[in-house]
Amino acid sequence: MLIIKFTLYFSSMKKLSYILLGLLVGLMLQCNSPRQKQEKLVVFAASSLSTVMAELADSFTVNQNIEIKFNLGSSGTLARQIEHGAQADVYLSANMNWVNYLDKKSLLSDEYQTTVAYNQLVLVAHLDQAKTTLDSIELGDLIKNKQVAIGDPLHVPAGIYAKQVINYYHLNSGSEFQLLKAKDVRSALTLVELGEAQFGIVYQTDALLSKKVISIYEFPSESHHTIEYGLGLCAANKPAKSFYNYLLKSPKAKAIWLKHGFKL
Repeated sequence: MLIIKFTLYFSSMKKLSYILLGLLVGLMLQCNSPRQKQEKLVVFAASSLSTVMAELADSFTVNQNIEIKFNLGSSGTLARQIEHGAQADVYLSANMNWVNYLDKKSLLSDEYQTTVAYNQLVLVAHLDQAKTTLDSIELGDLIKNKQVAIGDPLHVPAGIYAKQVINYYHLNSGSEFQLLKAKDVRSALTLVELGEAQFGIVYQTDALLSKKVISIYEFPSESHHTIEYGLGLCAANKPAKSFYNYLLKSPKAKAIWLKHGFKL
């Protein structure tokens, strides 16, 4: 009887040893197996793209092991940062001029540069001016002795387009009205929202985001250069190429662009 009990005990311990050995081997294999490292993508984008880019990034990263980090600002400021060594994978500008600028300095991939979307320029006013329209009043009369907020034309594409509009209508800032130059187009919009400027010349897509301003006039296309958003890759790595193709070709991305008021 003792021999039988010992045999059964030894057999049980042997099985338990095999189980423990199996668990130990499995644990060792799991610890030694290479973990999939999360890839990072650094995107430099014009401030007027901040809202649409946030949604595009969320849509793109679904089921993908990629983390996107954004640096948002005026197109010119971002281009200068890249020129001076800032690490970026993707560059999105509010015009093609800054894309061409970086291309001439060999800072963008030749194969990955294109126009990705279009926008429209509008005159906005605070909601207090909701009854004002340009149907019954000339632009010069409307903004006379008023403050008009625009992006700084030295480095903000929206400001460059705004200056073209001002020249198109033969208006003289300083003697007829005061220009308030902001660091980017979103800041120009904020000046109108806060009442620090009575009017602003901004992108239609930005005006649509605000509940404190109203668009009172859409400037005709002939009054300024075509507002086209340029897309270029600073580093043609796999995540950057995937994001590039997604922005241009994905039906989901196209729907997001249109949802936010951009034209394709």
